[in-house]
Amino acid sequence: MEIKYIGYNFTHREKFGLSRPDGAKSNVFINVKSPAKFVIDGKEISVNPGSIVFIKKGTPHSYEYNQCYGTDDWFHFELSPEEEEIFSLPYDNIISLGDTSLISFFIAKMQYEYYGQNENKKRKINLYFELMWLEIKEKMQAYESLALLEYGDLKANITVEKAGEKCL
Repeated sequence: MEIKYIGYNFTHREKFGLSRPDGAKSNVFINVKSPAKFVIDGKEISVNPGSIVFIKKGTPHSYEYNQCYGTDDWFHFELSPEEEEIFSLPYDNIISLGDTSLISFFIAKMQYEYYGQNENKKRKINLYFELMWLEIKEKMQAYESLALLEYGDLKANITVEKAGEKCL
């Protein structure tokens, strides 16, 4: 796993919007902390704080915050083919998790290592990424289990928010 760029608890300026009609040159992860509107591969999605997204390299996307400012954690990254297979990330979907404070903590640690001169920084970044991914998977599984308890055979769609839905 290689981090290309990273930002922790980053507050974007007033009326922030970003558009990548040809996608990014690397994979992108965003931990959304403010209400936002995303367009991923042509699908518009309203996103609430406590949501995350992994965007695959080359996927057209844009996003803007619904407030005067927007805050998020983010990083651009590359995975080897072996890592892609191991992690099997849910690219190009909004995942609503609720509390993402532990995910934010891992990104803060990754950023600290990224800008540091520690001889073990690559290994530590990989471990923080793996811990972050395990936390995400556990939260997704917990929501899925709860949905199955509440709705029986109906499986809740917890990973993709409906296109066109408006933020509160």
